[in-house]
Amino acid sequence: MERALVNVVRLAGGDGAAHGQQRRVDVLAAHLARWVSGCLGVWVSGCLGVWVSGCLGVASLASSAPSVVTPSGNRLRALSAGDAAITARFAASSSAATPLPVSDGAVPVASIGLSVPLSQGTLSLTRGATATSTASIRYASGVRFPDARQLDWVDVAELLTFTSTEPAAVSVGPAGVLTLHANSPSRVAIDAASACGGETDPTYPTANVLLWANLSPGPADVDLGNLHGAQFVAAGDTLPVEVRIQVPDGERLVNFQVVVHLDPAVVSSRGGFYVDAGGFAGVESTLNDPPSEFQLAASNSASTASGLVVVGTVHLAVQAPGAAPVTGEIIELITVVLATGARRSYGGVDLVAGQGVAVARAGTGRRLPDRPFVAEPSDGSGAGVGRPGHRRDTPWPRRGR
Repeated sequence: MERALVNVVRLAGGDGAAHGQQRRVDVLAAHLARWVSGCLGVWVSGCLGVWVSGCLGVASLASSAPSVVTPSGNRLRALSAGDAAITARFAASSSAATPLPVSDGAVPVASIGLSVPLSQGTLSLTRGATATSTASIRYASGVRFPDARQLDWVDVAELLTFTSTEPAAVSVGPAGVLTLHANSPSRVAIDAASACGGETDPTYPTANVLLWANLSPGPADVDLGNLHGAQFVAAGDTLPVEVRIQVPDGERLVNFQVVVHLDPAVVSSRGGFYVDAGGFAGVESTLNDPPSEFQLAASNSASTASGLVVVGTVHLAVQAPGAAPVTGEIIELITVVLATGARRSYGGVDLVAGQGVAVARAGTGRRLPDRPFVAEPSDGSGAGVGRPGHRRDTPWPRRGR
């Protein structure tokens, strides 16, 4: 007989008075009595609907009261509160029956759990890429769904609602799928709440995940700042900005020119700030010309640099507290295809992963006079070792745009 018993239930409905309540179905048999719960959701074909899944090994199901419970394959759909007897046939001459009362009594949601795949607390993806959350629900009856998104008999949107505090940076769809759009200077909260009840209802539990939104560069893009956590973090009166180039797969970097734009009232390249060397030989920098930008450029036909290449770290001056947009362009980016030796050019585009907002907190920053940048000697290798390596006193001519 136990083979004929159901094990999971959804009750969906749409009458205005009852909307927002948790519902349950009583499943009674000689050897088992179990409460199972679902969620009052929306009208389904103009009527209340309950899906009851299970019945493994059952050849067919029949209901004594189809207006209360009606079979649909190896599932039962409850249409209204009432009593029915369910007969399960397992073979040509083998059958069993059990009463199945259907109740619309409320069963509140006890707790909700939410997790998002992160790296060091950071959602780090290319722009437009997605990540799937995992949401669990536990009802006061003891029934628990460890991942509501995996239930094949109810849409997760009928059980939970998902929201983001910064949808321009990270949006979340009704199924709990997150999409990364932009960097965010502060952490983003992703919330999951019961779709049943309301904020004044004690049966309205929530769960949330706090994360940093930090874009990863796609092929031939330039990234700025930190890989994880906040994109830009000032250290006293200095803002270190690491510059990284994502070389497309199967190619090596031989030439680039990148210009980054700043708000000089908050952060600037004035006052003798410097550039640390990266992993590409011969990088030259332009700082304080004007203070509202900096440029890095290099050309090395013998370079074998591939993958994610750090080309330098620019140390900028924090001028005053505030939030300053950071933007930029790839003036030129040339690679060589490893398999064929063909050259490819990707210049003349805006930065994607590198764009963001640099925030300087109160108590940081100092006003520095405009003065010429005084270069310290490099080691002669052309690698731009230490402070500041090679530089130019005037900007390069801009090519490609």
